[in-house]
Amino acid sequence: MDLMQDTFLNFFRKYSDTDIDQEQAIRLLYTIARNRSINYSRKFSTVKESGNSEMQEFQEQKLLSLERQN
Repeated sequence: MDLMQDTFLNFFRKYSDTDIDQEQAIRLLYTIARNRSINYSRKFSTVKESGNSEMQEFQEQKLLSLERQN
């Protein structure tokens, strides 16, 4: 499911029984979409950072072992 579908499903699940005007609905959709995007970005930036730190640690260990050999 993509972020747009998730946004609309979340909106309809939470607010389908609520009487809200069009302006408020737009604000709610925007807020839900913004929060979903932030959560999605955090999820994948954390994965990248952890992958980079593991690679950096590996490179540092390799460099230390090479220095010890010399």
